[in-house]
Order: sequence, then C-alpha cells, then structure tokens
Amino acid sequence: MKKRISKKFQKITKVYSHFLEALIVSTAIAFLMLAIAFGLIYMDVEGTPIPDQYLLLIFALTFIIGSVFFEKHNFNRITSLIYGGLFSASATFVITAVVGGLRYVINEDLPESSVIISALAVCMIISMVIINLLTYE
Repeated sequence: MKKRISKKFQKITKVYSHFLEALIVSTAIAFLMLAIAFGLIYMDVEGTPIPDQYLLLIFALTFIIGSVFFEKHNFNRITSLIYGGLFSASATFVITAVVGGLRYVINEDLPESSVIISALAVCMIISMVIINLLTYE
C-alpha cells in the first residue's frame, strides 16, 4: 500500500513541479519584459538612467564575458568577438532598460492596476510561447 501511494505521489509531484517551473520562469520573464517596457518609457522622458562611464563599464564586462563564452564554444576568434559585441550591446541595453524601469516604478505615477495586470498577463503568454519555441526539440 505504501509503495503504491509513494508512486502516485511521485507522479503528481513530477507533474506539478513541471507546471510550477514553467509558471515561475514565464512570470519572471514577464516581469523582466514589463521592466524593460517601463524603462523605455523612462528613457524617452528622462534620458539614460545610468551615467555613460558605467554604461561603458557594463559594455566592457559583458563583452569580455560574451567573447570568452563564444570562444569556449568552438567559435573562431573573429566570430566570438563579433558575437561578444552583439551580446554586450544587447545586455547593456537590457540592463539599462531594467534600471530605467525600476526608476520609473519608484519615481513616476504608474498606470492603473488593471493596465499593469493586463500587460503582465500578455507578457506571461508571450514568454511561455518563447520558452516553448526555444526548448522545442
């Protein structure tokens, strides 16, 4: 009797853990997307939320990380430098937008809660679609 209950419990927890993992990842990506959206609004109104010297430092650090990553994954040196540059430009933009989004949420008047909840729901759907497309085998 104990073994049968244990097997059923393992099946249930396996299903729920997969569901919970997908829910957590899609919600986290959705909040990131909202932060980027609010950051774009902030940058349109206020300008760059991070001083230029820190932007350059972020770019340099992510460029080194990206170049080494691509070089370790068997890309030639020129290709790894190009991909490292693309990665660092993208990462710098995302970091700047997220910081701007946090500043927007802290300092500005937010839209109505219904708008934010609707935007979060749309972002969750989009992030789940992206996750499924990226993990499709």
